[in-house]
Amino acid sequence: MEKLIDKMMVADFTTYSRSDLSRTFEDDNQVLEKDRLQSLVFGLLRQRKLDFLDIYSEEMMQAAKGIVRQCVIKSVSQIEDIDTDTVVKLQDQMRLMTFAQWFELLKNVFEYFLLFLTRIKATLGVIRNVVLEILDSSQRNRAADACALADGGSAENEDEEEDEESGLRPGEAELAFLTHEGLFISDALNEAERRSNGASTQTRTQAKEEASGSDSASGTTESSSSREHITNTTSSLTTGGAAALEDLMPSDLELGRIANNIQELLYTASDISHDRCVKVLLAKAKDGSLERLSSAEFVCVSRAVEAFAKDTEALCSRRSVSLRGALQSQANRFVHRFHEERKTKLSLLLDTERWKQAEVPAEFQHLVDSIADGHITLPERKPAGPEEKKPSDFLLVDGQKYAVVGTVLLLIRMFLEYCQCVNDIPSITTDMLTRLSDLLK
Repeated sequence: MEKLIDKMMVADFTTYSRSDLSRTFEDDNQVLEKDRLQSLVFGLLRQRKLDFLDIYSEEMMQAAKGIVRQCVIKSVSQIEDIDTDTVVKLQDQMRLMTFAQWFELLKNVFEYFLLFLTRIKATLGVIRNVVLEILDSSQRNRAADACALADGGSAENEDEEEDEESGLRPGEAELAFLTHEGLFISDALNEAERRSNGASTQTRTQAKEEASGSDSASGTTESSSSREHITNTTSSLTTGGAAALEDLMPSDLELGRIANNIQELLYTASDISHDRCVKVLLAKAKDGSLERLSSAEFVCVSRAVEAFAKDTEALCSRRSVSLRGALQSQANRFVHRFHEERKTKLSLLLDTERWKQAEVPAEFQHLVDSIADGHITLPERKPAGPEEKKPSDFLLVDGQKYAVVGTVLLLIRMFLEYCQCVNDIPSITTDMLTRLSDLLK
């Protein structure tokens, strides 16, 4: 019967976990059936099924895979150019997307995983509260038992001391009342107490005249008897109701371990989410698509990835590295292609250079002025207007005139493009600086 109950509770928790993690993201992020979850967790702990978090972890991994599939299917359904009957694999479908379509898919995946992690954190918070409440209750019960034990021992000691100090032994009061001939009961009791005190005084006088060893031995015997009584009382109280309850529930050490595992499970959820996003990134990068992006497009991807990484870090208190690592790998490839393109372009310009003084358009003069002011910004190209300044014969740098050739002007623009990339993607600074130095040689 016990095994059947265990199986039923595990099956119920599995069903709950699957339902909670597979909900559509159009629903709210509230905990699904909170009362039911609390009852399930309490029951599993009472049955000592301490591995129930492994069940939730497995369901969490399956749900994460489903998120990517759900996003891809939704995006592909809106693109007429992709025939899902011919192109079956999700990776192949993503490669057929344009950058704009794929980037929109990537942002949707990031958004869904943030909602996914928010739900997981809320559910794990409820589980953690149940565990901590049981732990707190267990500690309070033990403290109450300890207080009850201490109070019981003190009360028994006080009763014994009162019996020893009292002048009347049990039965003396009744005997005095029956044999007294006066009108008042108090007279009978007072008379009996005087007789008892007199007898006690005589007994103490005789005891002083006897050997002192006899008194010491009797005191030792009485003290030993008292300690034995307290020990027996302690044993009987310890085996009370609190102990019976603790036998059913996990120990404090086990409960503390479960609480730590809950936090680790949230870390795992963050890592799983990043790993699934890496799949989306690498699916597009497999045919070199990300390497062929323009610097502006790659910057968009980089910023989206960094924003997602920061959001998950704030939500889960976990710095997951797989997605950032995958982006860094793609950034290195992007830098290599970026540098090779400009190196080839500069080589062609030098081969065709006539080495004659060239006119300096206002755009290039503005670029040099921006560099001198410490602002590394590429201006947008604008069509020539009627009020545009005429080209100058010289390039002005700090008031000095320089005659330049056409290659120098284009080299200035390339220099700013390198600086702009570093500004947009700080992680490639060292690599880009090395390649810029190679370009200027």
